[in-house]
Formats: sequence, structure tokens, C-alpha cells
Amino acid sequence: MIEQMSITGREWMTPADRKREQRRKASALKCAAALRKAADATNDFLSDCRQCGDAIREPDSRSILIRDLAEYAGFLENKYGK
Repeated sequence: MIEQMSITGREWMTPADRKREQRRKASALKCAAALRKAADATNDFLSDCRQCGDAIREPDSRSILIRDLAEYAGFLENKYGK
């Protein structure tokens, strides 16, 4: 029986593939930074709303958005930050 060799991994990538991967990694990290910044800005806004006495019931959509932004930013950082 003949075994088929599987060609995978970075060493089998063409230079064009490597360049695309580098661009994707840079874009992912840029996106993660923007998501963190957006989460911080939304958190500041929510805090200011609370200080102004706005009635905020949990779970508020803004707090859910903050959580989701931070979660996806963390995913991108973990996957592409290597």
C-alpha cells in the first residue's frame, strides 16, 4: 500500500502565500487594537451615563458590546499575535 504524503505547514508555502499571511496577521492585530480602543470608549461612555444618573439595567446592550469587542480582540491577539 502506498502512503500519500500530506503537504502542510509554513515550509510548503510560496513566497506569495507568506506575504498574504503576513498581511493578514498585521490586519488582525490592527483590528484587535481598534476593537480594544472601541471597547474602552464604549466603557467610558457607559460609565459617564451611570454618573449622570441614567437608569441602566443589566444586561445592558452596551456592556454586552464591550464584552464581545474584548472577546474578539483577545481571539485575534491569541491567534495572530504569535
